[in-house]
Amino acid sequence: AGLTLRRAALIHSDVKVLASIGSLQSLSLRSSTVDNSDLQALTALRNLQVLDLGSTGVDEKCIDSLMKFPKLKTLSVSGFSPAAIKRLKLAFPRLTVREFYASDPTSTALQIQDD
Repeated sequence: AGLTLRRAALIHSDVKVLASIGSLQSLSLRSSTVDNSDLQALTALRNLQVLDLGSTGVDEKCIDSLMKFPKLKTLSVSGFSPAAIKRLKLAFPRLTVREFYASDPTSTALQIQDD
């Protein structure tokens, strides 16, 4: 099951409701108001495989929270450093990370490859 909430103005109680949908496998919150504290609540989504956090308030300080998604296969983010992306790739060797530029929510994804 998948859910897209792009450009949504979510409050923390909304995120808690999302976190209760255990069957979610794909969640797009691109350009929404979620931040690092909201992401912590979403770690209850143990079946999540695709997570789009591009152009949100989520930054690389949430790496520990991102590592709590055991089935994560694809992650879209904005503004993460190469070191943060490398740390994620070490934790999830098959993870595809897409970097989006926060200043341009319509920008295309850039595939981050390890050397």
